[in-house]
Amino acid sequence: MKYLILVGIMLNVLGGILCVADFISPHNITVNELVPVTRTVQVPYQEIENRGERLERAENYWIGEYAYSGYNLEAGKTVTISWQADNTVIVYLMTESQFNIFQSIRLAQNLKSGSGMSGQFSYPITFTSRYYVVIYNPNCLITKVKIIFYQSEITWQETVTKIKNEVQYNTEYVSKQVNSNIYLYSGLALIGLGTTLCLVFGREGKVK
Repeated sequence: MKYLILVGIMLNVLGGILCVADFISPHNITVNELVPVTRTVQVPYQEIENRGERLERAENYWIGEYAYSGYNLEAGKTVTISWQADNTVIVYLMTESQFNIFQSIRLAQNLKSGSGMSGQFSYPITFTSRYYVVIYNPNCLITKVKIIFYQSEITWQETVTKIKNEVQYNTEYVSKQVNSNIYLYSGLALIGLGTTLCLVFGREGKVK
């Protein structure tokens, strides 16, 4: 009986050592924990931008019968012609073959035209080629005409790739070290068992 009480005391001592060991040198294990994660990533996107370019601008010059300018224009772009004169003029936009005919026999076939002392018109280019703008003076047999200003420009739309920052929310597993408390639980169990032995067999010894 004394032997069992001694065992109980030893279990209490051993349990106490294990409990202290749990705080001094705990037994750690690796666990995977699901945690929320926020990341900023760069995401490409496309945007349509309007672009423009001046082809020509001229001011304060005189013409007799006609004046012209030639341009190499690409499909998908729009050409815009503007003018102001001191008398009525006719402005033509022509293909190269139409311009050659006009120079030969003054037949004014054209893609688009406008007339007046001032004006503006636009035309979308569907084929890449050379085009001509002709300013014609319908009163050339009587008088010259002064061009106060003449301007030609092209505009188009262009798809541009850009980068933007985007916040993404997700979850992922993260490994971390945690105390298994195996020393603490084992120590408490031993203390409980040792205390039980001491109480039970110590009481029986007193009864006898």
